[in-house]
Amino acid sequence: MNTNVSIFFIDPLKIAFSLLLIFLFCPPITGQISIDNFKSYQMENGLPDNRIYSICQDQDRILWIGTAAGISTFDGENFYSPFSS
Repeated sequence: MNTNVSIFFIDPLKIAFSLLLIFLFCPPITGQISIDNFKSYQMENGLPDNRIYSICQDQDRILWIGTAAGISTFDGENFYSPFSS
């Protein structure tokens, strides 16, 4: 009885080299937000103080910001200080 047995062997070094090439030459695919989307606000932009202690967002998407100089709100464009004299 003649039995043909074929053994399939993959060299681990070839697999490692192939994976290395894939990781080196393929661009990374991530679901992260680009850091270019962040904007920094300071007193020059209307913030009462640069020292911020707390931030909260209400149901109307208004940010309430607690600073060293008091509370301020931010609507996405402008800062308002509702309790300032």
